[in-house]
Amino acid sequence: MITLVLGGRRSGKSAWAEELALKSLRHELVYIATCPTSDSSMVERIEAHQERRKSQGRSWILTEEPLRLAEAVSSLDMEKTDRLIFIDCITLWLSNLLENGPENNAEAAARKEISGLCQTLGQLQNDAIII
Repeated sequence: MITLVLGGRRSGKSAWAEELALKSLRHELVYIATCPTSDSSMVERIEAHQERRKSQGRSWILTEEPLRLAEAVSSLDMEKTDRLIFIDCITLWLSNLLENGPENNAEAAARKEISGLCQTLGQLQNDAIII
């Protein structure tokens, strides 16, 4: 099952989705962070997210992947079953693709990555929560 969590900026999506993940009772919780540490404000937000997860009483496997999300999801999915793959956040991932794509064709490159992610998600063995 794939769950998509939507909401406004800083609306509590991540905290709400983390609670949902904890209720899933999956053996492993895998957190894929797509956000690069671009400035001190973002570093603070990332640290707050990490502290919140530490206080939840469950361990999370952390993977940082700002660009090659489909590859990361596929690899983590194939390693084990009984996982919940948690992607935070798809909006930042899309921004990363557009900012880091080829100068003359970033949109086409982003479309290719999006297509690859959709294909990967359609073949998941594990559950996923996407913010």
